[in-house]
Amino acid sequence: DWSSDVCSSDLSYEPLVSIVIPCYNAERWVSEAIESALGQTYANIEVIVVDDGSSDGSLRVIKQFGGKINWISTPNSGPCAARNVGLRAAGGEWIQFLDADDLLHPDKLHLSLRICENHPNVEFVWAPLLCVGEDFSLGGSAIGTSVLFDTQVTLSENALLAPYAPWAAMFRSKFLKQVGDWDELLKRWVDLEYHARIAALMPTYARLSKPLYFYREHRGMRISNSNRDHSNIHAAIES
Repeated sequence: DWSSDVCSSDLSYEPLVSIVIPCYNAERWVSEAIESALGQTYANIEVIVVDDGSSDGSLRVIKQFGGKINWISTPNSGPCAARNVGLRAAGGEWIQFLDADDLLHPDKLHLSLRICENHPNVEFVWAPLLCVGEDFSLGGSAIGTSVLFDTQVTLSENALLAPYAPWAAMFRSKFLKQVGDWDELLKRWVDLEYHARIAALMPTYARLSKPLYFYREHRGMRISNSNRDHSNIHAAIES
C-alpha cells in the first residue's frame, strides 16, 4: 500500500494533461462528462471535445461551456477519426480519453500524476473501469476521496492485464505517438485493435487498485456501440 507515497504532499510535477472527449449524439450525457473533466482536483488541464457530426443537440450543449473547453466540430467520420482529431489538437504531456457518456473520478488525474512523480519511467497509469447505470452521477454518489488513501499500486509490462486501457488509463503523449493513430478504416472492435498495439510495445505502466473511470451502461447510442457486433472481430484481431 503506497498511500503515504501517493497523498503526502502537493504535486511538484504539474504537466499539462489533455482530456480528449469524442462525442456523437450524446446530448443527454455530454454535459456531465465535460463537468467531470473540468471538476478534476488537478488544475493544469485542457479539455478538448470533438463533436463528430452529431444530429441531436450535442453541439449546442458543448458550446455552452464557452472558453472553459476547446471544442471542435467535424463531419461525421466515426469515433476513431474524432479521437485522432482530438489527439492532434492536444498539447498536453499526458492524454486522458473520455467518452461523452462516461465520467472521471475527480481525483483521477491527481492520483495518476502522483504515481508518475514517483515512477518517471511509466508510460501510462491504469485504474479499473466501473460500469454504472443511466442515472449515476458524481454529485449523487458516495465516491468520496477515500480512494486516495487506500489505493494500492503495482508496476507491470503486460498491458493485457489492464482491461479497457484506452479509456481507463492516462497516457504519456509521447507513448501514444509510438502507438500511432486510431485506425479509421476499422468499423468495429477499434478499442481492441488499439489496445493490442499498446500491449505490443510492452510498456512499463502503473496499475491502481480502485476504479477511477465510470462507464455508463444505457440503451442509447454510444460512440463505441459498433463494438457490440462481433462480425468483424477476426479482422480486428488480425489487425
